[in-house]
Amino acid sequence: MMRTTENYIGLIGFGSQGKAWALNLRDSGENIAVFLRENSASKKKAQELGFEVFEFKDLGKIKCDFYLLLIPDNEHATFLEKNFSQLPLKSKIVYAHGFSVSHQKLAEKYPHFHHLLLAPKAIASEVRFQFETQGKLLGVYTAKVADQTTEEEKYNVEDELAHLGIKLGLTSIYASSFEEETKADLFSEQALLCSLLPYGAKICFEKLVREGIDPKLALLECFLELRSISKALVDLGPNEFFQLISPNALLGSEKAQALLFDKAFEQKLDILWNDIQSGDFQKTCERDVTNIRRDILQRFEQSPLTQTFNQLKEELS
Repeated sequence: MMRTTENYIGLIGFGSQGKAWALNLRDSGENIAVFLRENSASKKKAQELGFEVFEFKDLGKIKCDFYLLLIPDNEHATFLEKNFSQLPLKSKIVYAHGFSVSHQKLAEKYPHFHHLLLAPKAIASEVRFQFETQGKLLGVYTAKVADQTTEEEKYNVEDELAHLGIKLGLTSIYASSFEEETKADLFSEQALLCSLLPYGAKICFEKLVREGIDPKLALLECFLELRSISKALVDLGPNEFFQLISPNALLGSEKAQALLFDKAFEQKLDILWNDIQSGDFQKTCERDVTNIRRDILQRFEQSPLTQTFNQLKEELS
């Protein structure tokens, strides 16, 4: 059963994901109401893009089919604690990741709401790009429905969530759970996407420079080619990828994977996974990450990799 009402979709927060979601949904014909905290720095940006902007205190005044909770995960619990009384019973609250619901037990604390996961597996710019180019955008979903919800109501909520995913631009969507999505997302970020790739590029770049290789060439080899290699791997799959690459690359791949990805590497992956499985990592995330982000930014700002990137930035983009 498709949704036919002309209500708003309430979008809470207007960061990078919020902006991408808002633009995609508006382009799909949805009415968007952006809700921001008082004196939010994002207000001007949202208004310049033509969105109606309200404050959190206005949540109860505007009827919304969904409330898209796109503020940072660590702010979800506080937001609900301060604003839950404004939201109607069985409000449909949508999360882009499962972290807060899984770790902070929000569905148990607020059982009179529908807690829904709609998680595109892409960064914000890719969510927007794939929509604009009518490309492929995959994601996962799940629904923890409110107490005293009938089977028919549950079916309708899940159907409306799937329809929202289509409007957002998802071309394929797979069933999951808040807990499963959280563990997979945390592990992939830690073990590969936000560690092995950027730090591997940094370490290899700096090694080449120390060995006398021109920094611009080192950047092309150890950073720029990440884009073409990762795209080829995803587009073609492992089998075609390894049929495609040169003999030198093939031999180098086999030699390096045996040297680098040994038992010690697997044991380190076990440490990362066990930290997530036990909940220790999630507890650590409750700390203020400002200092951590500052230290990481300083680390990369001081690297010749960043300096060389900035020199070539216009040519790379």
